[in-house]
Amino acid sequence: MKNSIKRWAEDMSDPDRQVTPYYIQVQFRDITPPSLIPFFNAIPTSFTLSDEQNDKLIKAGPGPVAESSGLPATGPGPGGDGCH
Repeated sequence: MKNSIKRWAEDMSDPDRQVTPYYIQVQFRDITPPSLIPFFNAIPTSFTLSDEQNDKLIKAGPGPVAESSGLPATGPGPGGDGCH
């Protein structure tokens, strides 16, 4: 996966705009509160989420992502939204 992301970044980059990929690994065991872990482990891998599943994933996501050591410190991205 890391190599695929690296190749994608190279393909998307040009001399005027370099794409810098950040590979992070997020696991359900990192979700807080831990009482939510069984809910997420029960979601089938069908790529279709209910509204409840979607809402809970969005709400739970920032904690594990922020704790990942693979991301740089965040700040305003090109769109001013903290995304790079």
